[in-house]
Amino acid sequence: MKENKFSLCFGGDFCTSFMNPNDIASLDHTVFQELEPILSESDYAVINLENPITDSDSPIYKTGPNLKSTPGSLKPIKESGIHAVSLANNHIYDYGDEGLKDTLKILAEEKIDHFGAGQNLENASRIFYKKIRGNVLAIINITENEWGNASNDRGGANPIDIIDNTKQINEAKLNSDQLILIIHGGHEHNELPNPSTVKLYRYYVEIGADAIISHHTHTIGGFEYYHGKPIFYGLGNLFFPVQKASNNWKTGLFLKIDFNRDQISHELFPFEQKLNKPYKIELIENDKKADVLNRIYKLNEIISDKERLKVEWENYCEKNFNNVFTFFYSKNSFLRKIIKRLPFRKIFLNRQQIAFIHNNYRCESHKEIMFELGKKYFQ
Repeated sequence: MKENKFSLCFGGDFCTSFMNPNDIASLDHTVFQELEPILSESDYAVINLENPITDSDSPIYKTGPNLKSTPGSLKPIKESGIHAVSLANNHIYDYGDEGLKDTLKILAEEKIDHFGAGQNLENASRIFYKKIRGNVLAIINITENEWGNASNDRGGANPIDIIDNTKQINEAKLNSDQLILIIHGGHEHNELPNPSTVKLYRYYVEIGADAIISHHTHTIGGFEYYHGKPIFYGLGNLFFPVQKASNNWKTGLFLKIDFNRDQISHELFPFEQKLNKPYKIELIENDKKADVLNRIYKLNEIISDKERLKVEWENYCEKNFNNVFTFFYSKNSFLRKIIKRLPFRKIFLNRQQIAFIHNNYRCESHKEIMFELGKKYFQ
């Protein structure tokens, strides 16, 4: 029998890759103990598993760190009543097919639902269905195109592809009562989505998504209701211990979405990761909670104002100009730091060079050539 009301919970990135094995072995339900009352009131909970579970010593070649962890890291997830993990992210394929195969195997053994990755694109892009209080829930999980996305002949994550995603959403709408789209993407450490991201996520709502949840940026972001459907642009980290973590890194949002017939509402629970023993996350209360929520509401105002969002995006890009273009001149991080302190644009770049780079990324045909050449080089 279908009931009118049910609720879902969502958390951001869970990663224990930078913890030592003894500390991982000590983790249990106490990590998420303060979330348990929220979890007990919800019907289904999903978080993002940001690293493969494997003992493989064969990382893929990529930019950025290769993450992995041990089976013991899943203990706090299972013991706390978290039902599922999303796998479409930029690290799930860090140890190739072997690492992904190990991860899928241990999740199945631990009876933790999972989606968003597979041994090939067909498996990775499968829609996940779950019956909740008589309602058929569909979940599609996608991620931006980095090193670990699946193809027809290799494993990995389910990629953002507007045509394929449209087909997936259309199929899911035919076979479900509610559709959740979980997206791993955005600019790391930036609280705001770029204008293209807002346009894309709103399109996904227009064609059928009932709610969109995004993570990856390692900082909390704003949200909006578009055509009555919520879009959350950044939940921040859920549990991601690292050395010298910033306040933004440690602050996250736990999300509860309530469905009542055609009405959707939500509640946000700000928290702080305690990244020293005993490891746990603590809910933020009172004035500090109000401060976090006010910060989010200010971000919401910018997201809803097209011109303000455009200005913020242009400012962000300007601040990151040197970070982007110095990579074309040296792979040595020390040398890049020196170059950044110089009048970089005048010494190292001219308009013709920038125009060439810009057009190769802007033009679809040129971009396809660059992508194909890069793919052949690294495979």
